[in-house]
Amino acid sequence: MNTMAAGGSAVVIRDAYKRYSPSAVVLRGLNLTVSDGTIYGLLGSSGCGKTTLLRSIVGLLRLDAGEIQVKAGRKNNVGYMPQDLGLYEYMSIMEVFEFYGKLYGMKHGIAEERGCELIDFLKLPESSRHIGSLSVGQQRRLSFAVALIHDPDLLILDEPTVGIDRILSASIWQRMMEMASTRNKTIIITTHYIEEARLAQTVGLMRDGVLLAEESPASLMTSQGCNSLEEAFLILSQRQEESIQTDQNRDQEFIYPKEKPQLPLDDSNSSWTLNRFNAQVGKNTTWLLRNLHIALLLILVMPASIALMIQLMLDNSPIANRALGIVSPELTAGPATCSILQHTGCDSNGRPFTCRLMDLLANSSLITIVYDDLDKAKQAVRKNEIWGVLHFSESYTAAIWERMQFDLFSSNNTVVDASFIRSYLDMSNMWVSNFLRKELMEDVRRMAQTILQDCDINPKIFDIPVKLEPAIFGTNNSTFLEYIIPGIMCTFAFCLAITYSLGAIMFEKNVGLERSLAAGLTKLEVVSAHCAIQLVIALIQEVVMIAIFYYVYDNHYRGNLYLAFLLLVMLQVMGNFFALVIALSHQNEFNASNTGLGSINILFIVCGIIWPVEGMHGVLRNVIWAIPVQPAVEAYRAIVMRDWHLSHPVVYKGFLSTTIWTVIFLLGTIALARRNKAGL
Repeated sequence: MNTMAAGGSAVVIRDAYKRYSPSAVVLRGLNLTVSDGTIYGLLGSSGCGKTTLLRSIVGLLRLDAGEIQVKAGRKNNVGYMPQDLGLYEYMSIMEVFEFYGKLYGMKHGIAEERGCELIDFLKLPESSRHIGSLSVGQQRRLSFAVALIHDPDLLILDEPTVGIDRILSASIWQRMMEMASTRNKTIIITTHYIEEARLAQTVGLMRDGVLLAEESPASLMTSQGCNSLEEAFLILSQRQEESIQTDQNRDQEFIYPKEKPQLPLDDSNSSWTLNRFNAQVGKNTTWLLRNLHIALLLILVMPASIALMIQLMLDNSPIANRALGIVSPELTAGPATCSILQHTGCDSNGRPFTCRLMDLLANSSLITIVYDDLDKAKQAVRKNEIWGVLHFSESYTAAIWERMQFDLFSSNNTVVDASFIRSYLDMSNMWVSNFLRKELMEDVRRMAQTILQDCDINPKIFDIPVKLEPAIFGTNNSTFLEYIIPGIMCTFAFCLAITYSLGAIMFEKNVGLERSLAAGLTKLEVVSAHCAIQLVIALIQEVVMIAIFYYVYDNHYRGNLYLAFLLLVMLQVMGNFFALVIALSHQNEFNASNTGLGSINILFIVCGIIWPVEGMHGVLRNVIWAIPVQPAVEAYRAIVMRDWHLSHPVVYKGFLSTTIWTVIFLLGTIALARRNKAGL
């Protein structure tokens, strides 16, 4: 039940239970009362449940049982300073004040004015200094100032003096005593420096999830008959140790209610507000501007580099400047034979036909090297000096001439055998060897046709009896680049979104969102702000890649690029939510990055870039439609190469698959965010 604290109490907690698992009970029926306008020192060693208790008071955690009453009533009337600073090093001091001022609902001018007061009050550096340039002590004082920016009635400070020198610690305590005495502020401060808590009006000694005592420091030392709080804590701890078995049995017997208690602070604006959303967008934009080199690399250089690299890699023949060995007894003077003997038209006594083929190979950017021995040429292939050997018979020209001039379909096996070129190729590289074979066949066909043409014979006699009419889709001379562009565009749209979003969310987790969430920022606002930035980045990235592929290099397309562009943006949105799922399900950036990279590698293999879906095993072919991105690749190819519209099954299935996976990843994000109660 969420009610105001009664009487003169600022915070009242009764029978508080909190556990993270059946064996990890953190709060065990804890009772606590904080008087209004006082400093309450909550003492205890690390792991005793202090931080869990504070998170429960500010609404970051929900108790499993019990009740918390907070007089302040609203989140924007509570100042929270977590042990981890939760500040962004790239922001200036004033930008931090303005950011948290927006989260607390303060107007710009008021937050700035209040920030200047706090800079004077806590002796902070000039407001333009970036947090990363501050000393540890200055950062601690700034963290304290952020908790004060909206002038709250209740301050909750988790280990504010940890890791700082005694002079600075004394200064912070002096400020707190002034606030409590002159401005009636209530302050709850946790510390494991026991003796410094003697300055508090009330101390609560906490151990193993319960309060051992709750009194003024003087009364506590008197009741335990000792001269220091540390000694009093030791006596009470020893007394509790004797009853620890009873406490454990009580934990096991306690029946937790099915419904958890309500949060103690008013959360009426808990879902989404434009003001907090703008604050988060502004913070993210500031990071991009302060890291402009990274932003430009991510937004412009990376997609442009990918498009240019793919274009330059695949827009050239893989056999250009490859060397082929030629072994031909017809070349009696070696390579010079071809320049000594002149072409004499329809005459077999002039230049050998070997030279004609070598000319055609040279026109295809192939390099020919003449060898006088077949074994030497084969050895050159084994040494990787050449890519293959073409072996001509001693009577190659005569045999070709006889078949062309007299009997194309000769039954004389000797003549037919002498008219063949024997090729010995390095077939270790499928792409190079296949292109070589195709080029060789094409050049032999051209050679034969030029011979027929010189002799006034119809060159089509030597053609394959298939005529390629204009292609229905694509071109008759389509390239591997045209085939691979859809896969590249879709997978990189998805992967670039993962790269940005995963890094952004893991950065938020590393800095810590406790302070922002305690100030009222919601996980929906965090996610929506990152999605908004990612959407802008996505639009720029896709425009850059489309411009390079289709306008700078004029690759063939015939469909609606606007529809293809929409699909790419949807893929980036899907990648954004997939990155959120990865980030929320991993605690550290290393494991999250490995999961992201592993997923990207799998997608590259199965999405049809390396090998078409039609050539995959039947089992994989029947399930691949359910894998993210792959249906979108087929839809993109259908849009760009076939001019199919959204009404076509291939196209709308790609859009439908992308939408369904986006919803799945969105639901996964929501589920994981709810599981991670204290933050992302």
